[in-house]
Amino acid sequence: MFSDEYLKQLNSKQYQAVTSKDKAVYLVAGAGTGKTKTLTIRIAYLIKYLNINNEKILAITFTNKAASEMKERLVAMKVDIYKSTICTFHSLGNRILKKFIHVLNNNFDSNYSILDIKDSLKIIKKISKDLNIDKEKYKPKELNKYISNIKNKKEKKIFIDNYDNNILKIYNNYQQFLENNNLLDFDDLIIYTYKLLKKHENIKNYFQNKFTHILIDEFQDTDFLQYQILKLLNTKNNYIFAVGDPDQSIYSFRGAEITNNKLFLKDFKAKTLILDENYRSTNNILDKANLLIQNNSFYGFTKKLQSFFGKGHKVFPKMFENDDQEVDFVAEKIKNLIKKEKCNYEDIAILYRLNGLEKKFEKIFLKKNIPYIVFGNINFFNRKEIKDILAYIKILIDPKQDFYLKRIINVPSRKIGKKTISNLEIISKEKNISLFETLILLCKEEKKCNKNLLNFKNLILEMIKKINSNSFLKLENIIDYIDQKVNYSKSINKKKINPENDNLTYIEDLKSFFTKKKDQDKKKTVKQELIDILDQISLNNEVKKDNKNKVTLSTIHKIKGLEFKIVFVVYFEENILPLKNNKYNAPLEEERRIAYVAITRAKERLFLLGAYERNIFGHKTINIKESDFFENMKIFLPRKKSISESKYQFNNNYNFFKIGDKIKHDIFGIGRIITNIENNLLIIAFEPQFGIKKIAYDYAKINLKKIS
Repeated sequence: MFSDEYLKQLNSKQYQAVTSKDKAVYLVAGAGTGKTKTLTIRIAYLIKYLNINNEKILAITFTNKAASEMKERLVAMKVDIYKSTICTFHSLGNRILKKFIHVLNNNFDSNYSILDIKDSLKIIKKISKDLNIDKEKYKPKELNKYISNIKNKKEKKIFIDNYDNNILKIYNNYQQFLENNNLLDFDDLIIYTYKLLKKHENIKNYFQNKFTHILIDEFQDTDFLQYQILKLLNTKNNYIFAVGDPDQSIYSFRGAEITNNKLFLKDFKAKTLILDENYRSTNNILDKANLLIQNNSFYGFTKKLQSFFGKGHKVFPKMFENDDQEVDFVAEKIKNLIKKEKCNYEDIAILYRLNGLEKKFEKIFLKKNIPYIVFGNINFFNRKEIKDILAYIKILIDPKQDFYLKRIINVPSRKIGKKTISNLEIISKEKNISLFETLILLCKEEKKCNKNLLNFKNLILEMIKKINSNSFLKLENIIDYIDQKVNYSKSINKKKINPENDNLTYIEDLKSFFTKKKDQDKKKTVKQELIDILDQISLNNEVKKDNKNKVTLSTIHKIKGLEFKIVFVVYFEENILPLKNNKYNAPLEEERRIAYVAITRAKERLFLLGAYERNIFGHKTINIKESDFFENMKIFLPRKKSISESKYQFNNNYNFFKIGDKIKHDIFGIGRIITNIENNLLIIAFEPQFGIKKIAYDYAKINLKKIS
């Protein structure tokens, strides 16, 4: 029976949500209101109090970290969730596709691999090179975004005829490469799941019957296809419980659609419940957050956050004469807080709107000996050493995966050169077989197969046989086995890939990951367990917070979901936050939500800082106006003395554009000019995936379109 002690932990509104008997509920959970606790106890209540079979529970989160935390809490509550599905949208897609992808497309089988961003970029580079496409005009990272946009627009029935022919060629070749090599990228996990459920009634019915109780966290971040998947999984007999906060919807650049919040209420005839008692921040911080966000559109319900902790410190707003003063102030304030208020560096975060804006803070922190980390810079699984070992494992599971075979055929060095690999590829295409099958074929004739290729072929076959024998008592031993067989660690010691780090430690960390992730199902073979772990790794594209005592530097988008005692929001000025300064332009509401998210990360102290003059990437920028968001929050700063208009207009020879102009770029999309011209350059802020770009004025005048 469900213990009352958990229900006693809830306030009245949380209790109402946990015990709701409504078929569809939209729980509007404001920042810091205990949504994770409420959602977790809701799952426990369903299983232990209402006796819902745990197999029938589907709980969807937006990060692997959130899914893991939810599972840990439920296990601590002694709730049996062994057969429950608690995962991200992408993990759910992967589980569905592992069973049924062959039904949708027989070019794929259940051994498909999931590409990470680095591998996708590698493929795009190769395709661009093969097509002889200008790599300066068509940069891989930007092409990757375009490929993603095209995929998703096709499913939304949006015409893609306006795309550059070169981009469409790269897209088509990329998709063909993935099919030929049994590879999926992250977009495919959602798109193919949607197609499968939409086209195959029997499969849709299977999952509708399997999941009778669906719960979704961070609902405001759902995109078009994710919302459609929820609709396809739900029936009038099922229960659906969505938790979200429209005021924290800040991922439109990834496809998140804020309109889903209203659609959910309409399509599911959902009851709205609201959590507004905040257990994170003080009222002085929340008052400013409430004032700011009330300037946005009405969503059909009213939410005003109130603190559990009382008033606290006043919010500190300031516009500095220049950015040198701003960074000096932040550094000195941190030193003062550490010394006099006994806080730790890890309690402090510096938040900003766009990638690249942290450079000045890094410079002064180094000078003043302030330890820091730029959050989100390094993903453990993207390190070369880790990707090499994982590529070996993928080949041992499915040697037909040419993409991974090419990665490890000469790693460590076996004196198998590019020309030899190129010849293998030519024969492979002629005979329409994989590279490894080509290798086996050639090695039957000694004249066509040199000693190095023969040794590599024999090595792979020997290791495949070992994996299939199920003779490994511990999964982590497989890492040691591969390492020893291919002499990988020895080659690292010789090469010293990264002199600043002990690269062998990464391999030990990988072994540790395998130890922790060992499956509970004793019936699974070693190969099946490896496939499961590889899937978990492929889907684990998040960067963990550094636990060491350091100040965190981060964009607002990357830090969502975290909290800090002390928060400095910097670059809080027009043309940066908000990035778009047209009051009647819908995206301004998202800019306001971004500022709201930044503000609500602060627990005890909040600093909102900007500067009238800046140097960004060595180019002088003059801002004569503080952010309009100050006025939204009823913060009225002393006005700076008037500056001659000519000082912040562009040079007369280049007066086609001016600061604040909204423009459209063929590759980067919509942006706003934030900087004066110097050396005939424009500095333009695009959406977060592209960040700040320098564009030559002459190119801009011909290729950029001004938007009114």
